[in-house]
Amino acid sequence: MTGSLSLALPTLFFTGAVAGLLAAFIVLGSRATRGEERGATRLFGWSMAMGAASAGILWLESRDAGGPVPLAGLFALGQAALLLQASLRLFGGRQPDWLIPAVLSASVPAYLAASAFLPSPAPFVVAASVHAALNGLAAFHAWRARGRTGAGFRNAFAALYALLGLLTLARVATIVAASPHASPLGVYTGSPLHGSAALVWALSPLLTALAVLGMLNERMARRLLDRAQTDELTGVHSRRYLLEEAPRMLARLRAQGQRSAVMMLDLDHFKRINDEHGHRVGDLVLRRAAQAMRKAMRADSLLARYGGEEFCAIVPVDDEDDATRAAERIRAMLSRLALSIDQRSLRLSVSIGLAVQRGDLRFDELLAIADEGVYLAKERGRDCVIAPGSSPEISRPGRPRAAPRVRPA
Repeated sequence: MTGSLSLALPTLFFTGAVAGLLAAFIVLGSRATRGEERGATRLFGWSMAMGAASAGILWLESRDAGGPVPLAGLFALGQAALLLQASLRLFGGRQPDWLIPAVLSASVPAYLAASAFLPSPAPFVVAASVHAALNGLAAFHAWRARGRTGAGFRNAFAALYALLGLLTLARVATIVAASPHASPLGVYTGSPLHGSAALVWALSPLLTALAVLGMLNERMARRLLDRAQTDELTGVHSRRYLLEEAPRMLARLRAQGQRSAVMMLDLDHFKRINDEHGHRVGDLVLRRAAQAMRKAMRADSLLARYGGEEFCAIVPVDDEDDATRAAERIRAMLSRLALSIDQRSLRLSVSIGLAVQRGDLRFDELLAIADEGVYLAKERGRDCVIAPGSSPEISRPGRPRAAPRVRPA
């Protein structure tokens, strides 16, 4: 072994041990918010700790180039197995439950037997081959989880472990072909391939920690954004999301040559439902009504809870008649909805105000027209749709409104 290599290997082993311990502390100290993510981060952390132990043992042994170090290989096998299990949890991958135990049950005895009875390359070849295969599977599950948040970090994770697996397999092939002397360091030769593999392996714990924590942070940000954009009670979009997205949606549909219908939907007699049956029943009514509305609408529509028992919808339409038919579908769906409350049937109805985009009307102007339509629907007996052209009062956008009237329930 050359003097330069004897200096480089202990340095890389020491770097890997320190990086692994640091990464393990960082990952185990993080606070994932969901059960599966908590389990995955713990597994990643312990995987890094086992990798650090393997590197530390190799560092100690490399100082005097002693005999075989089977304990380092065992820690390396455990590290790769935990890494794969953590990847399955984090990325939602699927594989037979028996696969990892079966691989360890076969590879650990084979590795120990090779360490006891065979020359130096054999233990390394066994451990490195299994290590590379498990790393390759972890990379595969990360790459396969295409639809999940944090694609950049996920792809970086997949690339890291695909590269590490390929470098390890290339080292195995080179070592088998070269038949190095029986020494724990004889499996390393002073070539760019072995140096590159050792360097990637030493830095992989910190790079893994960055990728995993980056993915978790993006997922948390996505959940917080979804929470802000979703009404917690009904599951439809929130008023905030509606006010932000509606102008963009209208502009997008206009650019595609399609018109939009803005609907205000107000459940009839909702205050009476709350007073007679309590807020628990009122919440149930809101949830069931929101489900019925979504079922009656096109998949590319937007539905949001505007406040209380009021909902607002934006539906792509061809013309006014198409918009009226869409609103009638919603009204009819709700009128057919029957809830059983205390062995009594509770029927729902909705008053709908409708405005269809024309000219350069802005969303707030269409919303004002639809809102006025709801007032008129309430005045005309509820459970009806007031559409554009059905009343001169709602056919003139931008009409100054008097002081707000109290809308009937």
